[in-house]
Amino acid sequence: MEDFLVKTAQYASNFGSNSKSVSHDLYCAHGGGSDEGLEVFWRHFMFNGVEYLYYLYISPGRSTFSIIMVVEVTDETFDSFVASNKHAVIDCWAVWCGPCRMLSPVIEELSQEREKVAFGKLNVDQNRATPMKYGIMSIPTLLYFKDGQLVDKTIGALSKSALGDRLDKLTV
Repeated sequence: MEDFLVKTAQYASNFGSNSKSVSHDLYCAHGGGSDEGLEVFWRHFMFNGVEYLYYLYISPGRSTFSIIMVVEVTDETFDSFVASNKHAVIDCWAVWCGPCRMLSPVIEELSQEREKVAFGKLNVDQNRATPMKYGIMSIPTLLYFKDGQLVDKTIGALSKSALGDRLDKLTV
């Protein structure tokens, strides 16, 4: 486990080496029931004014771990996040939204599989200006950006394959 923590710290430090890193908090949770032995680590830090959360899942008997990167975006960091990524998808969600909770694991999987796309999450209850700017009336809403420009928008908890098709069009 210590080796894993060292690798995690090195990964986050390397990622933030070219900027002023404001926060490097590491958290851990242990699974129970059907997830017996599963450990989940998440690291929270700032990079160039954008808040990042890395989720790392470790299952018993596995020598590797997966990194799922989903960025918590706010009204203040939204523009810089979109501008700093050639392809960006923002998941506009709320804690109380059932379809948002259904979509969240799909977004996490896609963030791991689609290296060309940066994924962000915007809590619409805590950030009101961005949803107003983009006319978001229903959630979950996904905003798709290419080169800083909004090119697509979807509403509802779409399937992974439907989202994959949209991402294929985005990254062409």
